[in-house]
Amino acid sequence: MRAYFLITHRGFLVLTLILTGVAATAPNARAALPNLADPTWMTNGPVRAIAHFNNVIWVGGQFTELREKPPNQGGQVIAVSNLAAIDATTGAPVPGLQMPAVTGTGSIVYALTVAGGKLYIGGSFSDVGGAAHRDLAAIDAGTGALDTSFHPDIGVVWTLAADASRLYVGGGFALANGQPRNRLAAFAFDGALDPIWTPSADDRPRDMAFAPDGQSIFIVGHFKNVAGPDGIWVPRDSVARLDTQTGAVQSWVAGCPCSTSLYGIGVDVVGNRVYIGMGGSDWVAAYDLSSGTQIWRTDTNGQAQDVVVMGNRLIVAGHFTHVAPDPGLTFNCYDHPETCVPRMKLAALTLDGHLDLNWDPEMIGDYDGVWRVLVNAAQLYAVGEFTQVNGVDQEKVARFTDTTADLQPPSPPQNLTSTSVTSTHVDLAWAASTDNVGVSGYNVFRGGVKIGASITTSYSDTSVQASTTYSYYVTAFDASDNVSQPSNTLTVTTPTQPDFTLSATPVSQTVGQGSTTSYDLSVAPSGGFSGTVTFSVSGLPAGATANFNPTSVTTSGSSTMTVSTSVSTPVGSYPLDIVATSGSLVHSVRVSLVVSGSTNFSISVTPSSRTVSRGSSTIYTVTITGSGGFSGTVTLSLSGLPPKTSGSFNPTSVTGSGTSTLTVKANPRAQTGTFTLTITGTSGGLVHSTSVGLTVQ
Repeated sequence: MRAYFLITHRGFLVLTLILTGVAATAPNARAALPNLADPTWMTNGPVRAIAHFNNVIWVGGQFTELREKPPNQGGQVIAVSNLAAIDATTGAPVPGLQMPAVTGTGSIVYALTVAGGKLYIGGSFSDVGGAAHRDLAAIDAGTGALDTSFHPDIGVVWTLAADASRLYVGGGFALANGQPRNRLAAFAFDGALDPIWTPSADDRPRDMAFAPDGQSIFIVGHFKNVAGPDGIWVPRDSVARLDTQTGAVQSWVAGCPCSTSLYGIGVDVVGNRVYIGMGGSDWVAAYDLSSGTQIWRTDTNGQAQDVVVMGNRLIVAGHFTHVAPDPGLTFNCYDHPETCVPRMKLAALTLDGHLDLNWDPEMIGDYDGVWRVLVNAAQLYAVGEFTQVNGVDQEKVARFTDTTADLQPPSPPQNLTSTSVTSTHVDLAWAASTDNVGVSGYNVFRGGVKIGASITTSYSDTSVQASTTYSYYVTAFDASDNVSQPSNTLTVTTPTQPDFTLSATPVSQTVGQGSTTSYDLSVAPSGGFSGTVTFSVSGLPAGATANFNPTSVTTSGSSTMTVSTSVSTPVGSYPLDIVATSGSLVHSVRVSLVVSGSTNFSISVTPSSRTVSRGSSTIYTVTITGSGGFSGTVTLSLSGLPPKTSGSFNPTSVTGSGTSTLTVKANPRAQTGTFTLTITGTSGGLVHSTSVGLTVQ
C-alpha cells in the first residue's frame, strides 16, 4: 500500500537498493524474514488499508475491535470503528492517540495515505469522529484529531495517493464537489477540487503509485479505457500512466499477453521497474518504466492483490495458494497447481520473478487472504482476512521483522543552504551525513511534505512559484530505510518573476475605406524585466494591413501601430488583438477598429457668379465637405481666368472639411466679357471640380 510520494517502500531484506535502478538479478544475500509473525495487536474484522506515519501504523477496514490476542484467548480489547493505530515498535495501541470512529451503514475503509502530517481516509462511510464526512476525510496522523476543514464531497473511494501538491483519488464516483469526475479526481489539501487534473476511467481504479521522478502516476484497476482532460478515450488494459500535473494519458502501455478478465489490484514502482499484481488472470509482473515492455511474469492460482519491493525481494499478497517457482508462460498454477509451489496468500519473489523458497509464512483463513502489505524499515506488515500465520492464531494484522537488519540511522544532514533562488527554482545543498553501513540517499521536504529524493548532496526544486516563501529540510536514509533526524530548516522567498505589461490607446479607432489610422502602444517592466518585446496583431479585416514602428522595444518603451485599409475592406467593427512577446512571456490587449464606408469629399462654391470692374477684385467661398470619415488634405487649383486677371486661395488647401476664400483680381487692362472659371480640389487619387461665372466690365 503506497503511503508516501516517490520511492516509499525501502524496508529491506538486504541492504542493496539503489535509487536510480533495480538490479536485473537478486543479490546472493538471502532474506531474513521469519515465517512466524511478531506479537502484534489485531482486529476482529477485515483490514483493507494500511499506512505509516513516524512510529504509528494506521489500519482501516471493517472491524469494531482492536485486540491484544485472538478471540477466546483473553487479553485487552479496545472498541474502535473501522480505523485503528498501533505502535510500530511494540505492536500495541499508541497511548493517548485518538482513533476516530468511521461509521455509517455498511461502512468500510478501503484506502489510507499520509501527506503533510495528515492521514487521509477513503472508503464507503458517512461519518468520521461523529461528524458528517462522506467517503473521504482527514485526521492528524500523529494525534488522530479530525481535520474539520477538509470536507470534500465525493462517492466511494477505493485508492489514495499524495505528492507535494495534491491528493489523488480513485473510486466509483461520478461527481466530486458537485463537478463531473469520472472515477478519478485530485484535491488540494484543503479539500478544494483540482480544476486541472480531470482524467477519467471506464471502471474503478484499485491502486496508485508514483513514478520515481514524481511527474507521472500509475493507476491500476478494472478499467479498459481511460481519457485525459481532452475527453478522448484510449485503450489501457487495467494499467494507465497519467501526468501528475495535467492528468494527460501518457503513451506508456503495459505490454502483456492479457485476457479479457484481467484487472489490476496492486502496483509499486521502484527504480526502473513497475511491479503489478493482477486479478482475473492471476499473476504478478514487472514492466520497464520507460518502454512498458514486460520483463517477466510469474503465475499464481489466485489474485495477486498487492505488491511491494522490500530490498532485493518483491513481496506479493493475495488469495492464491500456489505460486510458480519461476517466471514464464509455461506455468499454469490454476489448472495445474502441481507444477507450482504452495504459498498461502503471501510470498516473496526475487526481482527477476523467481520464487523465494526460503520464506513461507502460510497465511490461513478467509478466501480473500492478504489485501495489502506495507514495508516499514525492517518490518513487513500484512493485513487482510487471515486468521493464522504458520499455524499460530493471528487475526487480520501480521508483522514480520528482519532481525538481522541494520537499525542504526544515519547522522542528520548539516548546513542546509540555498545555492540559487529564482522565481522558478530553488537549488539546495547540504553537508553529507554518515552511517555505520552507508548513506543511500536523502529525502527533501518542503512545508513538511516530501517533494523528492537525491543520491547526492544537492537538489533543485523546480515546482516553486514567484513571490512565495518556502521552508525546507532534508533527512538521510540508508539501505535499510533507517531515517536520520531532520537537517536544519531553511526558509527562502522566491523573487518576483520578471514580467512586463502592455497597454494601447485609444481603445477604438474609426477609419474609412482606403485610409489609415494608428494606435499608441506602451510596454512597462516589472520584477527586473529587461527583455526584448516584439509585437504582432490578429483580427485584421480583409484588405487591411498593420505595421509597428518600432517593431520591438527593449525593457520598456513605446511603439505605434498603423492600420491601413483598402477601398475593398469590408465595412464593420473588428476586435484586434495586439500581442507582445518576450521569450515565454506573452501579453495581449484588445482594441477595436471600425471601418466606415469609402472616404470622399465634395466641393462647392458660392456665389455661383461674380461681376468685377477692371482694376478691382471679387471673392468666392469654396467649401470642402468630407464623407465616410474622410480626413485627407484637399489642394485647391483654378483654371479658366481671362487675360490680365489672377486668382488665389486662402488657405491653399483644406484638411477633412472646411472652407477657403478665392480672390480674383482684374488688371485695369483686363479683357472684358463673361467667363467660366473651374475650381478643382485634389486629395491623392480623389479629384473633384466645380464651375462659377466671372464677368469683367
